[in-house]
Amino acid sequence: VRSRGHFPGDDAAMKLLYLVLDNAAEQWKRAPR
Repeated sequence: VRSRGHFPGDDAAMKLLYLVLDNAAEQWKRAPR
């Protein structure tokens, strides 16, 4: 089992997590349909 997966480094994984959470936060702010 590879410990890093397909990320070149810890910064890449943290950046991806930040973008996913930022996108989710934008959707939470929207009015429900």
